[in-house]
Amino acid sequence: MSNVFSMMPPYAGLAMPVQNLKTCTVLKPELHMAAETVAARILLVILTGGFSGTGIVILYSFIYQKLCHIVYLFFFILFFLNLLWISFAAASAVVGLVFNRYHALWPESSAEGSRTAIVMPLYNENMQRCFAALESMAKELYKAGNAGFFEIVILSDSTDKDIIERELFLYGELKQRLFTVMPLWYRNREKNTGRKAGNIADFVRKWGARYDYMVILDADSIMSASTLDSLVRRMQGDHDLGILQTVPVLYGHMNFFARLQQFASRVYGRINAAGIAVWSGNDGNYWGHNAIIRMQAFAASCGLPVLAGRKPFGGYILSHDFVEAALIRRKNWKVKIASDLYGSWEESPPSLLDQTIRDRRWTQGNLQHMKVISAKGLVVCSRLHFLIGIMGYLSSVLWLLMMISGSFVMVSVSHRFSVTGINGLICCIRNSLQYTNMFGLFLYTMVILFLPKILGWAYTMLRTNQCHLCGGRAAITAGFLVEMFFSILFSPIMMLSNTGNIIEIISGQDSGWKSQRRDLQRLSWTEAWYAHKYQCCSGLIIAVLLFFYFPGYFFYYLPVLAGLIFAVPLSIMSSSKNAGNFFLLCGLLLIPEERGRIPLLSERDRIEGRSIACPSSAIHSGYYPKFFLWAVSAVLVGTAVKFLVN
Repeated sequence: MSNVFSMMPPYAGLAMPVQNLKTCTVLKPELHMAAETVAARILLVILTGGFSGTGIVILYSFIYQKLCHIVYLFFFILFFLNLLWISFAAASAVVGLVFNRYHALWPESSAEGSRTAIVMPLYNENMQRCFAALESMAKELYKAGNAGFFEIVILSDSTDKDIIERELFLYGELKQRLFTVMPLWYRNREKNTGRKAGNIADFVRKWGARYDYMVILDADSIMSASTLDSLVRRMQGDHDLGILQTVPVLYGHMNFFARLQQFASRVYGRINAAGIAVWSGNDGNYWGHNAIIRMQAFAASCGLPVLAGRKPFGGYILSHDFVEAALIRRKNWKVKIASDLYGSWEESPPSLLDQTIRDRRWTQGNLQHMKVISAKGLVVCSRLHFLIGIMGYLSSVLWLLMMISGSFVMVSVSHRFSVTGINGLICCIRNSLQYTNMFGLFLYTMVILFLPKILGWAYTMLRTNQCHLCGGRAAITAGFLVEMFFSILFSPIMMLSNTGNIIEIISGQDSGWKSQRRDLQRLSWTEAWYAHKYQCCSGLIIAVLLFFYFPGYFFYYLPVLAGLIFAVPLSIMSSSKNAGNFFLLCGLLLIPEERGRIPLLSERDRIEGRSIACPSSAIHSGYYPKFFLWAVSAVLVGTAVKFLVN
């Protein structure tokens, strides 16, 4: 191990005691809550109650006489839980819109005298891209005159010998290039105890006293010099600030799924992030990367315990970031979200399948939080963050159960209609139209569900500069419709995938620890079929049963069924770079980084030896074939009119 430690600075250990979740000793005074935070929380509660209460009253007025039946009662409870969940998300987006012009008055001080470690944990990753990101960040800091306040620390947990050898080679090359820029350190652990959280804890316990702060990056993260400087200045100016989390936007892949995610993060993300930031106040959250952490606060508060019981609920905490934020906050350090800093990026998974694979580990980690949410001394908002994370995955199960119970309700309503075929279709449609309250409730629920997207689109449309950078109002609107369409198709696939993950976890299957696939040309039909065959078959079976036995309800379920039936080609399309390039050439799903290249990202791509931008110079100059967008729209409208006339 001596040759490994020789690549690190001299030992400067910092005590990091393991925290007891059943007891809590707080030595710091309680923090003051800002008036804006109080107002935002009051508005959040009122809107959540109003949105969900309205829907429940409508449903109750329609089925109150039948709530004595277990199926109706079960459906009513599930509907309430699902509506409450989406109402909270909608209310948070409204809060973000209302308070979007409010920016916290960050007390700042000079970075002079501070030392910050830019920490990048690695686990069998694409090292060339990671090292290129670190080099471009170091050079930009040097040009800005701030390199003297930072050091780069690469914490490798890689287990593949060839990858470790490659890391050492790239480290040696990068150290030579950055010799006059800033210090660069590297170490590889022999035992990966505690996974990523254990990797960082090992660094803190051995070298934490050398640094005032650490900026945690993910393997696909990159941050601008101005953002890094602002983070340090804000930590210097507020000695109660324990974690300051940026809101990273997605950028870096041409796969169609990644382009959808990148567009969504740009158009909807800021409103949602602003909402979370303002109602969280000092009780914010930490997402595991693209954040700065006060070393003293982290060491004193974040020694993670090993959860009692066997895996998957017991053992090392997988989603450690939420827990670390809650533990720092319970010691009365501030945990805040800097939604006003824009120089923070990460990459999206390259396909829908890769997203579901990543969700498998996150699902297990968030379900583990059931053992942490009741920990002694946590503030209410930290418990709420845990609940939000848990519900992010349990909502898939609730949605599926609601659809199943709703189907039984549908059967009980339609049992007297025995006519099948076309006559049955007409009869059942006529019958379903009588239930205007239920149809109105359906529309109301859809509005609440998509309200965060609608508000994000409207807010972006009102910002002239942002509209220009995303291709103009027509392109943003068309992109908004494309993203909405595919998100509807992808949602049932994700629902069944998350439900399957939860079933696996409950049955005792651990997610393990595998490196993530961060780049992909296109999924093969074999891989897509193996991953989605059960979803596809179940969609086909349900569609046939509905069409022949309950044809009047077939069209209500069509959006869900279409996503399941076409799960395989949809998954392949999501991974396709050709599909991503096609929409880019059509001027759709554009993001500002593609309209005007950012020097930091261009430098990273140059160092890595390839460009991730579309090779078409027409897009970068601002001239793309808008006529194609209007031509397609004209054809679709003409086809619809002809169909209706005939």
